Amino acid sequence: MSPHARTVVTEDGTEMQIERDPRPLPLPDSKDLSALKRSLRANPNINLTGAAIDTAVGMFIDLPKVIRIATHQSGIDGLSSQYAGSTHLFMLEGEADAEAPSYPLGNPRLGDLLHGVPKGPRITGVRDEDGCLQAQLVVEFDSVADAESLVESTVRGTLQDPGANYSDSILGHGVMTPVEAVLVEVRFADGSPSLHVAALYDGTSRVTSAALVRYRESTDPAQNVARAAQELRRALTTPSRKRRAAYLKEAEAANLAYVRDGLTMPVLRQLQARRVPVRLIVGAQFSDENNLAELPAAITAAQSTRHISVNPWREAAKDTVTAQRTVLHLRQADQVAESFVHLIEDRPLDDKQVEELFPGADPELVTDPATGRARPLWRAAVIVHTLTDPEVHKEAKRFIRSDQGIAMVHPHRYAGFVGVLVDLPWRWAKPQTTDTARNAWRNGGVLSDGILKDDWEPLFESIEELVRLADDGNVSARLTLQVLAGTALLADGILTRDRGSKIGEDGVTYRATPPVLLASWADTRHGRLQAIRIVRGFNPTRAGGSGTGRAIKVDYTYPLVDEKGDPVRSGESHRVLIEGDLFDQANPEKAAEGREEINEAQRKRDAQKGHKPSREQLNEQRRFMIVENIGRAGTTVQQLEAEIPDYPSKLSEHPFGKRADWQLMRKRINDLGESLITVMPPADPEPPLFDDPEEKEETPEQEEEK
Repeated sequence: MSPHARTVVTEDGTEMQIERDPRPLPLPDSKDLSALKRSLRANPNINLTGAAIDTAVGMFIDLPKVIRIATHQSGIDGLSSQYAGSTHLFMLEGEADAEAPSYPLGNPRLGDLLHGVPKGPRITGVRDEDGCLQAQLVVEFDSVADAESLVESTVRGTLQDPGANYSDSILGHGVMTPVEAVLVEVRFADGSPSLHVAALYDGTSRVTSAALVRYRESTDPAQNVARAAQELRRALTTPSRKRRAAYLKEAEAANLAYVRDGLTMPVLRQLQARRVPVRLIVGAQFSDENNLAELPAAITAAQSTRHISVNPWREAAKDTVTAQRTVLHLRQADQVAESFVHLIEDRPLDDKQVEELFPGADPELVTDPATGRARPLWRAAVIVHTLTDPEVHKEAKRFIRSDQGIAMVHPHRYAGFVGVLVDLPWRWAKPQTTDTARNAWRNGGVLSDGILKDDWEPLFESIEELVRLADDGNVSARLTLQVLAGTALLADGILTRDRGSKIGEDGVTYRATPPVLLASWADTRHGRLQAIRIVRGFNPTRAGGSGTGRAIKVDYTYPLVDEKGDPVRSGESHRVLIEGDLFDQANPEKAAEGREEINEAQRKRDAQKGHKPSREQLNEQRRFMIVENIGRAGTTVQQLEAEIPDYPSKLSEHPFGKRADWQLMRKRINDLGESLITVMPPADPEPPLFDDPEEKEETPEQEEEK
């Protein structure tokens, strides 16, 4: 949980946590209205009628910023632009009063999912007095009541759809993704005066959900939806000047209460839901000035394009919001328990919730007695297992496709949404590695084929017991171990995504995505022994890693262990685990082959450049050769050892041959060991990089003295 998080007591007496304090509402100066109007009229990229400009000016509340964006000087302004079909659209971006964009042109993400909502009349383009096409539209209803009815039914239909109600997210974070709007003149066949409004062509769900946050008045959801629908219906016909006066009055009251009373729920509802970021079409360059249907066609095309913003949200931020909404949707669909939502929010758990989430587990193993929260790695194991359950996985992907407007959610992409939920307890403490970790999660994270396809359950046992069970072939123990250790390796930036430049960095010798590498690694005895050190050493409140690359400044590292699980010595200290070591442990033979390919490529490059390797470089190559050959020999011994149980029933000859063969191999190994002892280099002068408090090994010098 972030140290900047705040707790607010809701109307029903429960506690709600938000990640940061909301900003006070802007209080626009009336003098800025005229300045913005002049900037819009003088900008050659803007083609709107006078009434449309007045409507645009009346909706924005962060006027100084919007004025800077709209001002055109020396051929430059701050308008964003995009092509929609053959039409070049210009957008003015800023914060608007959430009640200004009140007329919905449609909700492209929901499509036909809203039952009982009538379709609006056909929209057409607009010409000015000179016959030039304008960047605005016109629509005609029979009466004002018909237009109001469309607004109200759209609000009700949107909020009653579980996948379109973002009120919980907005209450915690505000409206984050800009809504998109175009200026529309609404005409009436019965002779009623026309209305000029900002019409939404994307963002109906966000605007209606914000209204639901603002106008909550009871514990009855249906009553709150009805109130929000009535208020947005009223906002359609409210004059711009009257709406602005109402906004100023309510914003001043909310800001004053914020200073006087602190962050209460009424204040939070106003600060989070009374403003929305908006991208308003204010200009257009048309390919055919005679085609009144070109702008409506461009709007249809723009509905299906990706949002472009002056300050775009990063993918991880978008994923976080979508992931949180996915969990809430799963809860509403009764796919996950309420205790799981508490776990996702990293809230303290009571005894009943602990038993639901970690059945049969020792509470002290899976929760922190001091805070009542789940221990981060065990929390990750439950999240991964729950969200990869076949039925939950299927429904979650369906919601993500709908929420982000994408056609497919591949396993590696799905892992990215899991990752932003998993890293909540430590993302604030590990800023140097969190982005690296999220990239690795988007490349599959810990979601190997076994995690997604095997029938497994997380085993809530000590790390040593998990290793013992995995050694005996227990699939659930191995996959639990994979999630625990893999999550730590990703969080501390040791295991990174597979990319083109990865070979050669931190000793990496071959290509593998994180889930593929972790699956192979956890399937080896060496990898499982390394996992013990990783799970023991992981600290969610401090920056960890290898001390190289992007995570140079670290508070702790992990020791590299040998095949017996003992730390590998480097002079007077222990060797620090780096990414390449994981590849060596997962597949020693493939790593050796990859290392030889790297060395051979380097020798060829040096030869082409006419470089003759120095004696130091030659010696380094020889040392690598020794280590590789010893590693291969060790692997071969293990392979032969695995054959022993079949002798003499299935094998006519012992895997290690005759006694003389075995004695020869042993003599060669002993001779090599004696040779290495006689040529031992002096102790390294550098201080230890890793200190293992649980195991103080004797130095070779101390062993010699014995």
